Amino acid sequence: MVSQNEALTKDKANLEGYRQNPGYQADRQSATTTGSSFSGALREVLDLDQTVVPAFINGETRTGKGVYADVTISFSAMEVYRRGELVALTRKEFQTLAYFLKNARRVISRDELLDEVWGYGSYPCTRTVDNHILRLRKKLEPEPAFPKHLRTVHGIGYKFSP
Repeated sequence: MVSQNEALTKDKANLEGYRQNPGYQADRQSATTTGSSFSGALREVLDLDQTVVPAFINGETRTGKGVYADVTISFSAMEVYRRGELVALTRKEFQTLAYFLKNARRVISRDELLDEVWGYGSYPCTRTVDNHILRLRKKLEPEPAFPKHLRTVHGIGYKFSP
């Protein structure tokens, strides 16, 4: 089994090599221009690639990586590792996690998550948010029944505590 540090070192080397690729630079440029087809939470994830908030994430901000507890997030690759192993997240799960990271230690209502992650045009019920949080907890929390990071604030919404 590969340790988390070994996996991070390997991933950093792969990411730096990928970033040197002219195709990546062109994709990155087109993704962040005003006429981009990316919008909402996905655009914010791309922005986080270059500006990971250092107040709540320990790690190399230049590489678009974040680390909390035993979880490592690569924003540019849209990958999440727990204990060095890749965790499969859906696009909405990743966008939800990215929004929580961007708003760490702040209480976020279900309606805000629906607006920011799902967008105004597609507005599912608030149970959708609850189900996504439940799946994120199962995948990322050490004890999903007693979450340390993705916490419920009863009657209001959720709070991410790194």
